[in-house]
Amino acid sequence: MNKIAKIATSLFWVACSYTNPDLIDPLEKILSKNYNVEFSVRQYLYTKNDSVRKAEMLKGTLTRSNNYVCSKSNYGIGIFEDSNFFYLDTIVKVIQFGPKEMGGTIFLVPFYDPFEIISYAKNFSTGFIKYYEGKTLVYDFTFHEKNMLVYNIRFTFENKNDEATFNAEIVYQRGGMIGKDLIDFKYLNSSQIEGIPHISDFFKSNNGKDSIVKKEFHNYTIFNLYPFLKK
Repeated sequence: MNKIAKIATSLFWVACSYTNPDLIDPLEKILSKNYNVEFSVRQYLYTKNDSVRKAEMLKGTLTRSNNYVCSKSNYGIGIFEDSNFFYLDTIVKVIQFGPKEMGGTIFLVPFYDPFEIISYAKNFSTGFIKYYEGKTLVYDFTFHEKNMLVYNIRFTFENKNDEATFNAEIVYQRGGMIGKDLIDFKYLNSSQIEGIPHISDFFKSNNGKDSIVKKEFHNYTIFNLYPFLKK
């Protein structure tokens, strides 16, 4: 990130934290890193001529407690725990396990953790605009054209007094096409979440030996990234 971008994002977070009541209120709960949300995603893939190649609907729930994250959806289960990430993909029947920093943008898409999305925008965006569309408050983050993963991230809050719901939009590259995810978030209380699983409930790695704990996932292929770090 260049110096101008770093200064811009630093000023944005100073504004969020101290100077602008309109800006801090909608983000306060996300920045607390303690929440439960339900998410519903309309996911589109566009070809170069802007025609829709593929459209999907994805639904799930996500729990965040400080640095622990668990997202469950019809794509699978993703967990950040301690310094590890775990991804159980029920579509292609694959388990990925490794250090958190090797998770890349995995918690933007397909796991949709609001704090991870905001953090990615903070660290890598080169432009930020806050404005209103009628009564809707918009946070619009843009990225340099050399960023080959994400092009635009947008958060919208329809009503400042209604903290139960908010929306986000992520525009990104996927397989040579442009992806656009339109996400509706709704906060849940803890009683609406079914358990908080740990990585060890699904997968264990001891002395170079990987094992799958739950029988229904025994036919999944394991990609443990830790051995590659030693080479």
